[in-house]
Amino acid sequence: MRPYKANPVLKERIWGGQKLKQYNKSFEKANVGESWETDKDSMPVLIKLIDANDILSVQVHPGDALAWELEGQKKGKTEAWVILDCDENAEIVAGLRQGTTLLQLEQAIEKGDIQDYLNVKKVNRGDCIYIPAGTVHSLGHGLVVYEVQQPSDLTYRLYDWDRMDEAGRTRELHINKALKSIDYGIIDVKVSNLYDLSLRQQQEHVVFKSEYFDTSYLKLEKNQEYSCQFYNFAALTIISGSALIWSQDEFELVVKGDSLIVPEMCQISLQALENAELLMTRCP
Repeated sequence: MRPYKANPVLKERIWGGQKLKQYNKSFEKANVGESWETDKDSMPVLIKLIDANDILSVQVHPGDALAWELEGQKKGKTEAWVILDCDENAEIVAGLRQGTTLLQLEQAIEKGDIQDYLNVKKVNRGDCIYIPAGTVHSLGHGLVVYEVQQPSDLTYRLYDWDRMDEAGRTRELHINKALKSIDYGIIDVKVSNLYDLSLRQQQEHVVFKSEYFDTSYLKLEKNQEYSCQFYNFAALTIISGSALIWSQDEFELVVKGDSLIVPEMCQISLQALENAELLMTRCP
């Protein structure tokens, strides 16, 4: 098989917006929050482009064992983010404040002051954040994000900012399952950056490496070429610029926002038509 361009599925979300149009997505809906670049039911990872026009709920995902115990599903949800664009002073929630206990969190939820226990971090374009299952997290408003995750959509909401939908209803919370899923030992979620000075001279470098997925960042100057043999499933997403991708004497044009699905045992060659950046996720 040869690589092929993904056919993304756009998802409306209460917190979504219009920014995914800047990533080669066409739609007339008002609040598109996610573009699913891969199929969670047939592929080993789910890759999304996310427009967090408004803040997302404070949530947590179970690990594999708890996903089976609570839902009868084999896969939990570890994920990772790359900040593609963001407003000034944009923030994320990544973990709980050091020393937070289950009892404290239960009491905070009852009192409505859970925000006092959230670890809030400012983020910048290019920031990379690994969110293992069990981590309390949220994306703040004004963010466009590349997300790679296990192919599961198990999400337990702890808090939704007292937000109401168009019908005046609040969204469902999953307090008991969320509290059971939290790993209270996760107190410091590391943040790195694609444009770190120490990495700037490398054409390609690893961003995330886990048992579920490996993600690398690749930058190409105009007309620069790159070739690679992929032994396992991979997905390439263009985050800036454009390129031609060759395989088996056929080529595909990819532009900012496009994702290319690369089957197992496939060799490809790229040529940048202008300065280009790619995120490449392989499945180990």
